Amino acid sequence: MGWSSGSALGAAMVMTAKKVFKDKEARYQFYLIMINEFEDMDCDTMDECKGIDKMYDKAYDHLYPECEEDNE
Repeated sequence: MGWSSGSALGAAMVMTAKKVFKDKEARYQFYLIMINEFEDMDCDTMDECKGIDKMYDKAYDHLYPECEEDNE
């Protein structure tokens, strides 16, 4: 069973992190952790959060390189 509102909450998290964490590497590391946390809670739509912050996109593509290749 999926978590239908997870990507909306995830997008809010990305927008907030982008404002709060000015250090790009810190944001990247935070996103790596949080993507896994969301998915551990059965949120499987974190790809919908891409496009808000380049560092989030980098973290997501690092975890799912096959998805990055699909978009090329």
